[in-house]
Amino acid sequence: MGLLVVDRGLATPLTPGISFGARLEYDDAGIGAGGFGEVYPVVRVDGRPPAVPLVVKFFHPDGSGLHARCLATVQALQRRLAAKDNELRRSGSSLFQRYPALIAAPQFSFAGSRGNESVMGYCSRDLRAAGMENFGKLLEDPVRLDQLQVTPMPAKLVMAAQLVEAFEFLKAHIHYIHADLKADNLFVDLRQPACAVIDLDSGALARDQNDQPTTPGTLQEWLAPEIFRQLRELRPGANEVRVNLFSDVWSVTMAVHYLLFGFHPYFFLCELSDRSIKEYLHSYNWPEAGDRCSFFRREYRDQHRQYVDFLKREIPPGILNLFRVTFNEGYFDPKRRATYGQWTTALGAVRRQAPRIVFFRASRTEIRDQQPVQLEWSVTGARRVEIQPGIGDVTALQHVKVLPRNDTTFTLTATSWFGAVTRQDITIRVVKIPPRIVRFQAHPSMVRPGELTELIWEVDGAQRVRIEPVLGEVAPQGRRKVRLTRSAEFELIAESAVGATSRARCRVELFQRMQLLAPTPLAKPSATSRRRQAV
Repeated sequence: MGLLVVDRGLATPLTPGISFGARLEYDDAGIGAGGFGEVYPVVRVDGRPPAVPLVVKFFHPDGSGLHARCLATVQALQRRLAAKDNELRRSGSSLFQRYPALIAAPQFSFAGSRGNESVMGYCSRDLRAAGMENFGKLLEDPVRLDQLQVTPMPAKLVMAAQLVEAFEFLKAHIHYIHADLKADNLFVDLRQPACAVIDLDSGALARDQNDQPTTPGTLQEWLAPEIFRQLRELRPGANEVRVNLFSDVWSVTMAVHYLLFGFHPYFFLCELSDRSIKEYLHSYNWPEAGDRCSFFRREYRDQHRQYVDFLKREIPPGILNLFRVTFNEGYFDPKRRATYGQWTTALGAVRRQAPRIVFFRASRTEIRDQQPVQLEWSVTGARRVEIQPGIGDVTALQHVKVLPRNDTTFTLTATSWFGAVTRQDITIRVVKIPPRIVRFQAHPSMVRPGELTELIWEVDGAQRVRIEPVLGEVAPQGRRKVRLTRSAEFELIAESAVGATSRARCRVELFQRMQLLAPTPLAKPSATSRRRQAV
C-alpha cells in the first residue's frame, strides 16, 4: 500500500459527493503507465474509502521540469472546466451530463510526497469501476475486437458523437489541445455505449484559436501528419512539438474511424508516410485503391473491396463525406479537414433519425373467447423496443401473446441508440358475452334438518364457475350433495375468459315440525255473573 501526503492541492470536484484530503492511500500495484507517469487505484482518502472510485496519476519527475509543467497544465484545465460546470449547473445540467466523454477529467491536482520522494500529479474517476475498458487493449484482443466489429453501427456512432462533442467543447470553450489522442488514451463501454478520453495532462492550453503552443510528443499512428513530421525531424533526445487546434481534428477523425471499424483507414497501404500518401492520392481518392499505387497491399485486395462496399452501404453519406475530405485533402492541408461543427451536424442527422416500425399487428383485434391474441412486430434502427401496458421490454422478441380482459390499446415504443422515439398503437376490443347458465337447481328443494339435498348445475362458455357458500370453485357441469341444518340460499357465479359474469340462485327450505296445542278449559261463572244472568 502506498501513501501520498499532500502539501498543496487544487480541488475542483465535478462529481457530487466526491471529496479530497491531505492523505491518499493507493494500491501500489499500478494499473497503467505512459510517457508522463503511472496510474494507481485510490484505496482511502483521509482514512475512508472514496465516495466514487478514483485513480491517482503521478508525473514522472525529470530534470527538465516536465512534471511541474504537466501540473500547471492540469490546474489551468481544472479551473476552466470548473467554471463551465458551474455555468451548466445553473441551467440544470452539468459538465459530465453534457459531455460524458470527459468523465475522466482531473478533479484534484497536488504536489506532495510519498516517502522521501517529492511528487506531483492528479486524481480522476476510475473508468474501470464504471465498467469501461481501455480501447488499445480491446484492439489487441481478437475476441474483443470481433465484439466491437459486430456492435450495431448506431451504437458505435453514439460513442463517436460523445467523443466529437467533447473535443468540440474543449476547442471552443477551453482552447485545449490534447495532442496525444490514441487508442490507449480512450476507454469504451460497448454495452452502454459510452467512451471517455484520458491523459488530459499531456496536452496544451491555447490562448486563442490561432495559438500554437508546444507540448511533448511521441510517435503513434493517430497523430496528425504535421506532428508526425515534426517528431521525425527532431534531434535525438528532443520531443517538443508545436500543436494547434487542427491537430486534434485529425486524431479525432482517426478515432471515429477506429470506433466504427477497429482498424486504420489506410490499412491497405504497406507504408504510412508523406511519400506513400502522395503517390496514393495522385491516382486515387480515399477509400478507393488499387495497383496504380505501388504501396497498395495486394494481399488485402478482397478485404479492401469489402471495406469500400460496406462504407457505401452502411455509413451515412454525410459521415462518409467527412472521412473523404479529411483523409484526402486534409492530409497535407489541415484547414481542409472536417471540422467538429461538420461532424456534429453529420452525427446530428443520425441522432434525429427515429426507428422505423415496419409493422405492428395483431392476429385479431376482437376477443370473444378465451383464446389469446398474438401481437407481432418488425422494427429497424432501435436499441430498445417495449410494449405497454403490462408487457414491457420486447427488444429480443418478435411476437407475444396477450389476453386482455377489457378493451385495451397496446403501444409499441421503439427507441433509437440516440434516444429518438417512434410509437404505434393497436386496440384490442373485448366482446363481453356472459356465460349461459343452462340450469342451477336443488333437489329436493325442501328437506328436514340433517337431510341431504343435491345441487345440480350446467354452464356454457365459462372459464371459472363457483358456488357460494360451501362449495367454492367447481367444474362447469356437475352435481353435489349438501347436508343442511337450516334453510339456505345458494348462488352460482360463472365468469368468462374476458371477465363477463352470470349469476343464478336457488333456495332450499327446511320442514318445521307442527306443535299441537291443548284446548284451554272453560272457566266457571262467578256468583256475581250468575246473579246478573238471573236478572
